[in-house]
Amino acid sequence: MDWKEGHLVKIPKKGDLRKCENYRGISLLSIPGKVFNRVLLNRVKDVVFAQLRDQQAGFR
Repeated sequence: MDWKEGHLVKIPKKGDLRKCENYRGISLLSIPGKVFNRVLLNRVKDVVFAQLRDQQAGFR
């Protein structure tokens, strides 16, 4: 599995399993991809917050 992709897995709900609406989908993502996204988010957040004024409180 590529670190940028996820796998969609269908989980059955109650009811007739021949009907498509009786399934729910979940995405399985790779651990390295999650770690990379978190590191990237923290770095971008630090740069953006350093450029914001202290008086700006909304949308932080």
